[in-house]
Amino acid sequence: MLRALPVVLVVLAVCHGLPRPHPRLPPRFLSDGYSSGLQIVGGLVADIKDFPYQVSMMESGSHICGGSILNERWVLTAGHCVNALDGDATSASVRVGSSSRVSGGQVVNVIWAAEHPKFDIGTLTHDVALMQLESDLDLTGVAAKPTQLVAPNAAPAAGQLLTVSGWGTLHSGDWDSPVDLYAVMLPSVPLDVCKQVYDSRGDLVDETMICAGVGGKDSCQGDSGGPLVDAEHVQVGVVSWGIGCGSPGFPGLYANLAHPELQDWIRETSKNDDD
Repeated sequence: MLRALPVVLVVLAVCHGLPRPHPRLPPRFLSDGYSSGLQIVGGLVADIKDFPYQVSMMESGSHICGGSILNERWVLTAGHCVNALDGDATSASVRVGSSSRVSGGQVVNVIWAAEHPKFDIGTLTHDVALMQLESDLDLTGVAAKPTQLVAPNAAPAAGQLLTVSGWGTLHSGDWDSPVDLYAVMLPSVPLDVCKQVYDSRGDLVDETMICAGVGGKDSCQGDSGGPLVDAEHVQVGVVSWGIGCGSPGFPGLYANLAHPELQDWIRETSKNDDD
């Protein structure tokens, strides 16, 4: 399911029997066969100071996805989150530096956004996007700091513990997401294991994705676009999709930031003018 914050998609999927990936978007955006994803499952309340790169992406003032700070003017999120804006990037804004998705921190408008050139909304491959901000973020405090991207071709090892954070729902199918930031630790799952699990449904899992999760612990709707980090808070993934949230046997899928096609595009596009 898409892990951004809508029900029409679920109905279409059931009626047409479509074995499609489910992006973790909020429910109101799920109108094309996807089910939705809103909150961290099996996690605990978190402090933004422990995840200072975490972003709340908003559309018309309401939280729809997560994201991460790249630098003063650029935010990384999921391709399907930007796709949900239907070409109107200026309807989006971001909140940084706050554990709450509704107050505090800094709120800055988005002036431009783009999905990865190879992003596919049908399969959710290359599921990353960038948002350019109207003005610089203040990154001098302890609650708002840039993320550190994983080195190219350095995807997490099988079983490595990772952490995902966000304001997504606590259970699959919930409509309301928490006000406070949540986080949960997840084990990395070998990609070939994920491929076997999802191939049986007809869903594509490829090298632009990584897998993480265990029954009862997962990202969910509304977490889409948010960061998946290792023990050193190096960002290895972006919340993308899954089947349910925390469903036994179905780990979550994340955009693989160690993949050269994703990382090269992110770094090149998000360069500051003085870099």
